[in-house]
Amino acid sequence: MDYDISQKDRKLQENRKTIETQRKAIQELQRMVVAFENLRLQAEADQLEMLKAKEGLKQFEDLKVRFDNEYHTKEKKVKLHEIEGQLSEALKKESESSNKIESLQKDLNKYKKQLEVLNAKIEEQRQENENIQELLKESAPGSAVYKSPGAALKLAAMKRMRDAGWTTITNSDKKKKKFTEKIFA
Repeated sequence: MDYDISQKDRKLQENRKTIETQRKAIQELQRMVVAFENLRLQAEADQLEMLKAKEGLKQFEDLKVRFDNEYHTKEKKVKLHEIEGQLSEALKKESESSNKIESLQKDLNKYKKQLEVLNAKIEEQRQENENIQELLKESAPGSAVYKSPGAALKLAAMKRMRDAGWTTITNSDKKKKKFTEKIFA
């Protein structure tokens, strides 16, 4: 009986050790479960934080794209405004040039008319001079040419008129040339 008791006692001791070992194992498993649960919660928190970071990054990238688009649009507007200013300035200069050309054309037409008038006067004076010379030849006694002081004065006046006409024409040409140089300078 002692043997049975001692065997039962040993078995009981073994069972107690087993139970104690199992209890320790259960406690460690519970700690591990708690640790795993904490890790799982931490992993979920990290995943949420990662999602928030991804959303923030996506919003940032969207804002960057929008900013870039707005920047390029405004840059194009600025360039367009500069081009419009340059075009406006060019049109203004073209208008001024057109006005100056029109003025020069009017002056040229005026000078052409003056030249025609002067040429007509010169031709008239030349014919009158020829007529006077013929009259002088016809009225001259013998072979000597008879010249009256009135005819000499008339010839001098014609030369002065002709010289004055050419001076007017050359002066107008000089003015026109200077004006043209100013326009295209």
